[in-house]
Order: sequence, then structure tokens, then C-alpha cells
Amino acid sequence: MDVTLAHSNHCHVALRAGFASSGLPVFETLPARTVGPGSCELMGGPGMVEGCADGDLLKIGDDGPFQIERRGPSPGPIMVRGLRHLAVELSGCERDVLELLTG
Repeated sequence: MDVTLAHSNHCHVALRAGFASSGLPVFETLPARTVGPGSCELMGGPGMVEGCADGDLLKIGDDGPFQIERRGPSPGPIMVRGLRHLAVELSGCERDVLELLTG
């Protein structure tokens, strides 16, 4: 049997979600794909971390803070100060559906 091993660039990243009442940082671990040194693409959307979404390309600091290098194609919501906002502009059809759902 011939077996070929391939290198996977999939990983998990710990993004800082905030701080506990003790002052210690709280992290959320998310699936990602390594793109370059210190850069990764999120492969799953966060539930606690504010300001990023599935598919975003991030530059991540040593202790969990991050900068968006490029927004991903995901139309999924991102959390910003507890409000849900769309990460990308909606097409006409998606806008109509959102309008029907939200009034």
C-alpha cells in the first residue's frame, strides 16, 4: 500500500475575548488555517470574540489580541459591542430575507 502524507496548515488559535472579573484574560479557541507567519484565516465563527467572523484573515499577537488583515466572504454576523452586524454587504435576495425576518 502506498501512503502519501500531506502537511496540513489547519490549526486552532486562541483569541482574547475579554477579561474576567479577576483581571485575567479570557480566550476563545477557534479553528483556523495558517496563511503565513503570524497570520491565519478563521475557519469557524466566534461566539464570544468581538469584531471578527468566519473567513477573516487575522494577524494575531502573542497574548491573543488580533488585527483584521482582510475581511472574509462570510455573510455571517460578527459581534460588535453585543450587537449583531453583517460582515459583508448583502445581495438583494439576502436583504429581502433579512427584512422579512427582522421586520
